[in-house]
Amino acid sequence: MSGKRFFFSIACLLGTVILAGVAIAGPTVSIDPASSGPINCSQSVTLDVDFTPDGGTPAMRGYSIYITCTSGLTFDETDITEGSAFDTVVGDANTFEIIDEGGGVYSVNSAILGPTAGLTVAADLFSVTFHGASTETATADIQSATLRDLLNEDIADVVLADGTVDVDCTAPTIPTITAEPAYTAGLTNTIDWSDESGTGATEYNAERATDSGFTTDLVDSGWIAGTSHEFTGLLDTQIYYYRVKTRDALDNQSDWATYVSSTQDDVDPTSSADAQPAYQTSLTFDVAFTSSDATAGVNYVELYYQLDGGGYVQFAGTFPTTPISFTAPSDGAYDFYTIATDNAGNVEAAPGVADASTTVDTTAPTAAADLSAAAGYEETTVTWTDPGGADVVSVEIWRGLWHNGSGVSVYPEYDDDGGSTIPTRPADRAAADASGEWALAGTVAPGTGTFTDTGLTTRGIYYYEIFGVDNAGLYSAPAAASDLATCYWLADVDATYDGYVNTADVSEMGAAFGESDGDGNWDNEVDVGPTDDHSGTGIPDTDDIIDFEDMMIFALNYSVVAPAKDDSGPHPGTQIPMLSWQQIEENVWALALAEPCATLKAVHLTGNLPANVSVDLDGGELLQEQDMPFFLANIAANGLDVNLSIMGDKTIFAGEGELFRINLSEAAEPGAITVAARGVENEALEFQLDSLTAVPLPTVYFLGHNYPNPFNPSTSILFDLPETQRVTLGVFDVRGRRVATLVDGEMPAGSHTVTWHGRDDRGQLVSSGMYLYKIDAGPLQATRRMMLMK
Repeated sequence: MSGKRFFFSIACLLGTVILAGVAIAGPTVSIDPASSGPINCSQSVTLDVDFTPDGGTPAMRGYSIYITCTSGLTFDETDITEGSAFDTVVGDANTFEIIDEGGGVYSVNSAILGPTAGLTVAADLFSVTFHGASTETATADIQSATLRDLLNEDIADVVLADGTVDVDCTAPTIPTITAEPAYTAGLTNTIDWSDESGTGATEYNAERATDSGFTTDLVDSGWIAGTSHEFTGLLDTQIYYYRVKTRDALDNQSDWATYVSSTQDDVDPTSSADAQPAYQTSLTFDVAFTSSDATAGVNYVELYYQLDGGGYVQFAGTFPTTPISFTAPSDGAYDFYTIATDNAGNVEAAPGVADASTTVDTTAPTAAADLSAAAGYEETTVTWTDPGGADVVSVEIWRGLWHNGSGVSVYPEYDDDGGSTIPTRPADRAAADASGEWALAGTVAPGTGTFTDTGLTTRGIYYYEIFGVDNAGLYSAPAAASDLATCYWLADVDATYDGYVNTADVSEMGAAFGESDGDGNWDNEVDVGPTDDHSGTGIPDTDDIIDFEDMMIFALNYSVVAPAKDDSGPHPGTQIPMLSWQQIEENVWALALAEPCATLKAVHLTGNLPANVSVDLDGGELLQEQDMPFFLANIAANGLDVNLSIMGDKTIFAGEGELFRINLSEAAEPGAITVAARGVENEALEFQLDSLTAVPLPTVYFLGHNYPNPFNPSTSILFDLPETQRVTLGVFDVRGRRVATLVDGEMPAGSHTVTWHGRDDRGQLVSSGMYLYKIDAGPLQATRRMMLMK
């Protein structure tokens, strides 16, 4: 029970006087104070056992009091001390004895010695120091009390009053320390723990040590009220262990919390961006870095860059490993540095200067323009307008060969060779490098604009491409159009290939003149005309006949590199040749230059003769007056087919007079005479022919060779109709599939020219290659080949 408890000895009960059913009170033996505490299990409280007489209580000589306590308290005989009742209050000598009665009960006995007036007032008999033992409201229990008066008689009606002590031995909850990182920056560390005030905690004590047993370098915080504490004076690289406990207002203390640990790191990490190549050709590239930290280790680095000398900017993100995939915002000059953070949180100071630099250049040079290739003797000369771009460092010239499908030159047949293969034009420099058809001919500095490709001893037609290279190694696209050239002089056909076109070469042509492929004297090396641009250095159209067109190439190139008279200056005379066709005798006809002409280099006269009439050809007096050789021949297989040219570059027929005379084997009048005149550049000339105001109507059906051939982008096709006829003229690919219809309808008699612009019937440009053109006009059904080259 709580509160005061009252116990009465048997003796007292027997002596109790009952009046009208009410007990008469006597003296009191009580615990003072009646309630006390709280105390904890390591604390004590001293209680007095007091004697309080009432008005009828006789003087007391002695007492015997039994005292014990409940389980919340403990005491023994050493905790009992004599009070002041007999020695101080009464002043008489007395005995004082403590007897262990067992079971936690002690009897305290005292009596006054000798004559005495006895104790008649309230006084402390003795004191007991009780120690906290367990949490409860404990009772200091007076089991019994025997009091004796001066006559050694029991004093009756003794009232017993127990005392209570509030004992609280419950410790607060053990705090939980906030987990520590493996590493802590600097030389201080603040640890935190949970708030346990709800369990009675009022103060905390934190400790740190350099071992987990907390025996070495031990430092504590003392009792503090907060839930964190900063430890200072720590050492770099040292592992420190931390723990904490709490106590309440009664000094009940919890156990130590489970320790945590952390290593101090007071040194910043280091890092640097690794060296970069001078140029980057992609906006995205790797920036590698090197970093270190001796204690905590590097956690991550940050990358900073500046563009073209501007302010440094952090590249988004943090990077624990190298390399960093960096994306540049634009082309330009970049500088880099890195800043490292270690696992303790130490941050490297910004270096302020770049660790690495590079230039980002993703813009290739623009393509070269005006690419042109020119023929030479065992060489070609390539010219161009340089690729655009301020940082172009070199220009590469690449060479491809028109070959037979196995890399061997197809000279001199070209398009007539069964395996004829024009090298595929590379889309870019990488394609050229990867192709087996292209080789690097040379490299020159920008601004050169010309390159001579020498040592080309294998005759053939060579194609050229130009690529500009900049500082970053980026290549331009190829020029808008490639070009091609022979590595030899057309008409240099004698056995020595000596680089000259002279009499020996003209003799080779003369021996084969008028021959077609398959004839006995056919010589494919002489089949050099016409060329694609009608010049002596163009690309030959191997049309399988040696005729006027071939003679013109020989004439143009004669003495080009051989010593000869310089006849390239201005010439007197009209610009339009004035020609005269006249009959000298019954079977003799002549063509004459009626007056000097500043442009005439060659003439071609054709006409119809009866089948039984042959031709004997003589040079006129004007030819004998020329300083340069001339070539004059009739192609007998064609009846009347006279070919005349003066040899040499820029040479003309100087003066006036008879050019040639035709001697017929029988008297006959040549019919359907046609004349063509050529100038010093092999260009067709307008001319005036005496007594003829118009070309006579053709007398035979005829399909001519297209001109020019090869061609780009257009070519002309000529055909003769002696009478009105329905005409179908079409273009077909090599598989016989129709590409374009050029004529489909009735056409009048006469000589006709139709131009094809390299487009199909849908108006789309067709690709390079071999094509066939076919005519169907009454009795005329013929097919010829032509080559489109882009």
